[in-house]
Amino acid sequence: MAEGTWTDVRRRKPPTIQAITNFFVAGFPDSTSKGELRQTFTRFVQVVDVYIGRRKDYRKKNYSFVRFHGVREVNNLEKNLRGLICRGQQLEVN
Repeated sequence: MAEGTWTDVRRRKPPTIQAITNFFVAGFPDSTSKGELRQTFTRFVQVVDVYIGRRKDYRKKNYSFVRFHGVREVNNLEKNLRGLICRGQQLEVN
């Protein structure tokens, strides 16, 4: 290498962190509160918001949207959330 020349160095890109990640959640019992859903999901990542729909979905199941902050790997989080139990019923997460 000659003195005074630059060498290009390639660096790995750090994992990108999405600001907010939303998941659709269905199958929890009637009268489940936002706090119960929040508590179910908080052990995995920071929960920003929980919205519970007033009506049931087309399959006659309760549904909600849970928003997470700081998710690095969305697919891994989705795998971890599958099969969660809330008040004795298995949740459907996607």
